[in-house]
Amino acid sequence: MRILKFGGSSVGTPERINGVFDILKEYQAEGKQYAVVFSAFQGVTDTLISISNKAVARDETYLKDFEQLERIHYNAVEYLVSENLKEASRKRVNNLLEELKEIVHGVYLVKELTLRTLDYIMSFGERLSCIIISDGMNSRGL
Repeated sequence: MRILKFGGSSVGTPERINGVFDILKEYQAEGKQYAVVFSAFQGVTDTLISISNKAVARDETYLKDFEQLERIHYNAVEYLVSENLKEASRKRVNNLLEELKEIVHGVYLVKELTLRTLDYIMSFGERLSCIIISDGMNSRGL
């Protein structure tokens, strides 16, 4: 069994993720067994760190950055996920984004950002990308 990890520019845009799907289709067609690991979409981890730092500094522009983060993920759902799975995918992404928003708002309110909290916030990048890419894979029978 092969473990395939895709990160950075390979998950930088929905178009690039389609290229990942093509690679996985080849593995599937050849009957190879594989497991897949995905990183956060390109730039998302840095954005999460920036949002966290702005929140702890009580810089309300973190909300505008958060809206951009939401758009990136909702746009990816629209591009990668088939219609029959889109609503469920949006709901799962929305639930994670709502949880993330509450956590970052908590950082804003208490004016504290521990390393543990920052690690947890950064984990949302991978969690979001994995939901979306997995739903995109399911849309293609992978």
